[in-house]
Amino acid sequence: AGILWGACLAGYVPLSALVPSLVRKDKGAAMAILNLGAGLAVFVGPLIVGLFFGAVGAEGVCWILAGLYLVSAILTRFITLPVHASSELTKEPVVTTLEPLRTIEKT
Repeated sequence: AGILWGACLAGYVPLSALVPSLVRKDKGAAMAILNLGAGLAVFVGPLIVGLFFGAVGAEGVCWILAGLYLVSAILTRFITLPVHASSELTKEPVVTTLEPLRTIEKT
């Protein structure tokens, strides 16, 4: 259960980096909503543990949390990238890690 939970949790690490590319206007508001969701998880997590720990134990709570992450992973499949975001992403040049080295070689 713990491995599944960790694997599902790892998918949310780049979420804060993706939000600015998904939102054209009001990026600050979008980041605020993202932070609200993270803060809400700090409240809901202990609530879930408090409600279910006595009935199902630690392993059961891990399975409940893993199930919630699985449901949220399925729900993220329905998130679509706006058309403007994909066109903006292709306009900006992609800088690779070797790009600064190529610039140094030319000088």
